[in-house]
Amino acid sequence: MQGCYYLVSENICGNNFRQLLDLLGANADFFTMNNHYCNIKNPPPLGRLFNALAPFRTDTLRVSDWYCNYDMSQYYMDDVAEYRIEVQVYPSNSTTLDIIKSTCGNIYLFSHWLIPHGEDLCFFKDGQLFMGTVSHERICGIYPLTKAMSQKLQMYGEWEYSTHNFDVNDTNRIKYSPRLH
Repeated sequence: MQGCYYLVSENICGNNFRQLLDLLGANADFFTMNNHYCNIKNPPPLGRLFNALAPFRTDTLRVSDWYCNYDMSQYYMDDVAEYRIEVQVYPSNSTTLDIIKSTCGNIYLFSHWLIPHGEDLCFFKDGQLFMGTVSHERICGIYPLTKAMSQKLQMYGEWEYSTHNFDVNDTNRIKYSPRLH
């Protein structure tokens, strides 16, 4: 079983966040952010980050679960949406990563007012998840691609290694081959 590192420090901010993003981005083919279904009449607008990345979006996936966001459809009383999460897909390159770095200052993509600019940042290599966050729950897990990546993580935050994953099947369940333009 592949082990995972979980972030145990509160957050990764500032220069540590930018350097971690460079490490993740350099190893990723693409990344995703989630837009969660909202059944209120006037939902809040998407955050600045979604808007800034919009020209680069290569795909939108409508799913009922994602990294540590499990299918809760049986708990909803309405039939408004079959899928509760819209996953936005973006190529991992210097332009898109610079947009994240200039818009957000921490791994959970919150502003200093705790208003999300985006949510649930995940990185993929060869269609397989290797880093996932759940912004509102302050969950960040990394399945390192290399030993060097495992060692570098310690420079950017406090991590705990575990062979027990939140969802042992996340790396198998969340696979995707994006339609990158």
